[in-house]
Amino acid sequence: MLHRGAKEITHEFNKNQVKDENDKPIPLSTSPAAEWKAKWNRVPKPSPQVWYTGYVVMGSLGVFMLYFCILREENDLDDIIYRPLPEVIDGLEKQYPNYDFYAKPDYVVYYDKLKSKKQEEKEKQ
Repeated sequence: MLHRGAKEITHEFNKNQVKDENDKPIPLSTSPAAEWKAKWNRVPKPSPQVWYTGYVVMGSLGVFMLYFCILREENDLDDIIYRPLPEVIDGLEKQYPNYDFYAKPDYVVYYDKLKSKKQEEKEKQ
């Protein structure tokens, strides 16, 4: 009996609702979609960047790398980077007693040794 009452209430509610224009189907022939061509979906969209953006970025990176790698003078931070880690960080050898920090590959040259080699070459000349 309760079910029958709910049906009646729903039916009364649907009768009293005002039909909205948006509830009707849109006829394709009168909508703007009728003029849309399918090939327009496949055309690449224009880029939001200007054409020379890549050149500006690459030029800026090139100038920065030229300055940083070639033109810049070495400072005290460069000296710290070339020193062995236990000389820079106190207590490192105590935390890692089994690790040999001074063993290095053949291709690594510390700055102090490089500096002494350059001085030896100057003295020979």
